[in-house]
Amino acid sequence: MLNNIKLTISKTGFWFRKHSAELLVAGAIVSGDGAIVTAIISTKKLDKTLKPFNDKIDSIRKDLKDNNKIQNGEVVIKESKKELTTTYLKAGLKVFNLYLRSTILFATSCSCILGSHYIQKNRNLALAAMYSALEKSYNSYRNRVKEKYGEEKEEEIYKDIRPE
Repeated sequence: MLNNIKLTISKTGFWFRKHSAELLVAGAIVSGDGAIVTAIISTKKLDKTLKPFNDKIDSIRKDLKDNNKIQNGEVVIKESKKELTTTYLKAGLKVFNLYLRSTILFATSCSCILGSHYIQKNRNLALAAMYSALEKSYNSYRNRVKEKYGEEKEEEIYKDIRPE
């Protein structure tokens, strides 16, 4: 029973390693689609999220343009500008939080694509190295045949020429 479980886990792990590049591409597609969907949902919520901040910013700017309030001391320019900056920062933080899921999903998608490329690049390098070693071995074999049987006989063997 325990050996069967170990064997199953081993086979599953091998399957995941074998198909890791394809799985990463699939993950990239799913993450990219998720990023688009969450960005659309976040954009729909954007006006509702920013409305209180826009109202406050408009109010502060209106007060800063009203010379009567400034001269009467109802509005202090330095404090109003500080409050305006704080409001912009809070609005920016809300927008950042709104699009955070989309950003994370997009980064995940990019990471999956780059990971898949890395795996495929390493596999191709290994394949090229194997081919190079095989070609070197094959050329060495042909040279040994030439030395032993002569160049004409080696050519007949290579081209599979058989006398009738």
